[in-house]
Amino acid sequence: MMGSFLILGCSENPANSAQVSKGDRILSIQANMGKEGDFDALFEESLEAGNEAQVFSQDWKDLEPSSGKFEQQRNLLAIANAYYPTRKIPLHITIRPVHTSQKVVPPDLMDVPLDDPRTINRFMRLLDWVATQIPKLELTSMTIGSEVDIFMWGDAERWEAWTNFYAAVAPYARQKFPGTLISCETTYAAFTGPELPRVRTLHEHSDIIGISYYPMKDQLGGVKLPQAVHEDFETVVNGIPEKPIMYYQIGYPSSTELGSSLEQQAAFITEVFHAWDRYADRILMLNFQWMHETPPFGIDRYVQYYQYDTADFRAFLGSLGLQSWEGLPKPAWGRLKEEAKARGFGT
Repeated sequence: MMGSFLILGCSENPANSAQVSKGDRILSIQANMGKEGDFDALFEESLEAGNEAQVFSQDWKDLEPSSGKFEQQRNLLAIANAYYPTRKIPLHITIRPVHTSQKVVPPDLMDVPLDDPRTINRFMRLLDWVATQIPKLELTSMTIGSEVDIFMWGDAERWEAWTNFYAAVAPYARQKFPGTLISCETTYAAFTGPELPRVRTLHEHSDIIGISYYPMKDQLGGVKLPQAVHEDFETVVNGIPEKPIMYYQIGYPSSTELGSSLEQQAAFITEVFHAWDRYADRILMLNFQWMHETPPFGIDRYVQYYQYDTADFRAFLGSLGLQSWEGLPKPAWGRLKEEAKARGFGT
């Protein structure tokens, strides 16, 4: 399904490792809208920068607003099915029964356990419908759940219910979408503490390991140094041996309120590519968040959605982008283009 990975011999200093051509690796840049509102133009710009894939995410409750009714004001799956094949760009779809701290299932299932047969069967029917909406898409992977460890943190019953649910629906997803790699996404933090055995059990049912990674200190209280990515990638690679890894989210804020800067964000891009070269045999994809910064009204929506509002969280959300909201490139954007081109992405 993926072809062979390029095995890399590493130098002792990861940051000075020789560059590795892209091989089977996938570079994705999350092409979110900027102020101008011309998606086709900004997507073309992302392709020129090395973008070769897109991650497309939807909450289950948005796909199925009421029991068995897949009626949406905007059918984003159908729009994706019409647009991305014209660009010859593969998609990685994330469907979220659980999204970070929240269970996001249809309203009538909110009080039904995740591993109840009713929830499992309904999710399978959802996959049936999704398949009818995207017949033209080149689908590389499907992720079931996003940053699910946050919802379950320290709760053994929730972990068991989610793992049972995932174990039941993952085989059906493979059957419904042949050749598509099936995954579940946790945060990097799940690999650094007592939850790791549960994460390992969860990924016994996965084809690939899904990760979100933002090198932040606890409670988003400031950034780690850019060089931390080397040790952090090693932690994930060693945490679950052998299976390939996809970073469905990776990013570094530039806000000075978090101890960062524009230059530090750009340095992170360089360190990420060097670390990726070191683990080219294991890390299949990086998806950089986001192409554009989020404006204040967008931050307000995120804060409301996550039901979490701190100054640090707002600074984090507002400075992840590689370009300003108005479309002005930050140093990190130019750095990403340089590192991508050096390895053959987008060519």
